[in-house]
Amino acid sequence: RVGEGSEAGYRLGEVLSGQPVTVVGRTDQVTGSITITDGVLTAAEVVVDVAAVETDESARDAYFRRALDTSTHPQAVFR
Repeated sequence: RVGEGSEAGYRLGEVLSGQPVTVVGRTDQVTGSITITDGVLTAAEVVVDVAAVETDESARDAYFRRALDTSTHPQAVFR
C-alpha cells in the first residue's frame, strides 16, 4: 500500500522572466498498492489526484489543471 507521507509529482525546467528555473509540482493525494509474489512484481495500481498537484505558483497550477483537463480527468492511474 502507498504509505502515509508519500507524494507524487513532476519536475521540469522552464524559463521564467528570462531565467532558467526548475519547477516542482507535488501532491500527497496518492493511493494504491503493489503485489509481489515470490520476489516478482505481479500487480500494481497507483492513483494520483492530479487536480491536487501544486507548485509555488498558483497561475502555473491553473495552467497545469487546464492543460491536463483535471475537471474531466482528475486522476492519473498507473498500472
